[in-house]
Amino acid sequence: VYDFWFGTNTVSTPYTYSFNGDAWARTQGEATSTVAYDADALQGSYVASDGDAANMVGFKIDHVDIEQGTFTVEYRAVTPGFASAEITGIIDCTLTRMTPDGAWRGYRQTDGMTYVFSGDGSSSGGEGTAHLEGALGLDKSIIFSFTGDYTRAPLLFGQPTDESMELAGTLVRE
Repeated sequence: VYDFWFGTNTVSTPYTYSFNGDAWARTQGEATSTVAYDADALQGSYVASDGDAANMVGFKIDHVDIEQGTFTVEYRAVTPGFASAEITGIIDCTLTRMTPDGAWRGYRQTDGMTYVFSGDGSSSGGEGTAHLEGALGLDKSIIFSFTGDYTRAPLLFGQPTDESMELAGTLVRE
């Protein structure tokens, strides 16, 4: 059994024993994993730890479905820079257990696997869309990459324009 801050992974390996008249033989079967997420551990508010995460001023995981491996993120973000704009929205995410590769290699858990999530949702600004992806880190942390639409106000003159912001960094559970 592998314990994580967000749940457990129980690995079972069946063995078959046979006797050929002279000696016993043992054959190892295919290992299976059963992941059990802990809704109470995942649900809650997360705060910025580093990177552009400081611009993610609100991040709350709710509605965790441990059977489906899904959850909802309610977020509030501000654009970096002068004349910042605030956006809010909801993103439905799905958790996936995967063999670590590429960018997620550094976030493997004690069972050697990486637990990543992604989802699409709404934004209160711009064209109204948002995308979130990331990984569950160690010690109640989430590593994320966020893209969200916002409406940029004109500096002095002109019309507002629809833009897209990108934020990335680490959030930790409060």
